[in-house]
Amino acid sequence: MKIVILFLVSVLLPSCILPLQPKPMLPDLSQLREGDIVLTTNGNARSWFFVLAANNSSSRDQKVFSHAEMVYRDSNGQLMLGGVFDGAMSGEDLRKRFEKFYRVAVFRANCSFEKRKKAADTLLAWLRDKRLSEAEFDYSMSYEPGRTDKFFCAGIINEAFRMVGFDYPFQLRSWDPNQLTIHIEEIVGTRLKGLLDINSIYRSNNYRLVFEWQNEQRVNKTVDLSKKTILYLLEQYEKGYRLLSTDEFHLGMAFVDPSEVEHQFAQMQRSLFRFSKDVISTWRRLARRGKLNGLTDAEREQFIRAVFTQFHEKYFYYTTPAPAFSEQ
Repeated sequence: MKIVILFLVSVLLPSCILPLQPKPMLPDLSQLREGDIVLTTNGNARSWFFVLAANNSSSRDQKVFSHAEMVYRDSNGQLMLGGVFDGAMSGEDLRKRFEKFYRVAVFRANCSFEKRKKAADTLLAWLRDKRLSEAEFDYSMSYEPGRTDKFFCAGIINEAFRMVGFDYPFQLRSWDPNQLTIHIEEIVGTRLKGLLDINSIYRSNNYRLVFEWQNEQRVNKTVDLSKKTILYLLEQYEKGYRLLSTDEFHLGMAFVDPSEVEHQFAQMQRSLFRFSKDVISTWRRLARRGKLNGLTDAEREQFIRAVFTQFHEKYFYYTTPAPAFSEQ
């Protein structure tokens, strides 16, 4: 019976069977302490979306991160990494969490251990408080001190350090407006005057870099292709195109009653995921067939453009470029 089930799974769900990847060589996690701030990126299209959506062209080649979490100790004395992850507050064992990321940078506040631990304990208390742990995701990503009804990854860390009387790790920066940010403002329903810049911690005198790490098991070409996918997305938006929405079923949405903003963001993210998946799958198929062998960089770029063009009609529609969003 087990053999029959395995056969059916292998036949009916081939897209769900992924090649096994070797475990990454993780950094020395004993270096981490409670209250340490961990910047991360997955290197996928979603990560690049948050990195590049409102960044000007001069910042697109910098070492940038798309997400932040904090180290804390749970009731069993185990070091954990947590915060707002995938739109909800959660925590996980350090090793398991690190294995999910492509690149990491760890920062430590230049204050006493007691103060850093207090910030970490504040996060733990929020994770345990059902009222706070179920707070809405703040799609504006424009931190307001003292606000606890909405959270996002950098905002919750800023608030934890504010609560212990220490300087914010992340500073506000203005949007670099473009057609994509206008679309985001339409979804959120408000003019976004700025957002927290996760990478601003590099410029802070009150936080120091402990170490950086990159998962060498991840395929750099895929990371680069994901970045090019978002740059293509931005290019199409400036030409008047927008991502088509998708209402395909998502298991995670079956257990929640999403707001209209959450629903529209979910549609955008699902369309982006499917577009990126089609691009990467096609690129890998070309590579397996040897179509990319011996190509110059310029010829590879032409191939990439051809792949993007292949899926343009499937994922984009044209509309008149929108003026800057204005609140009603």
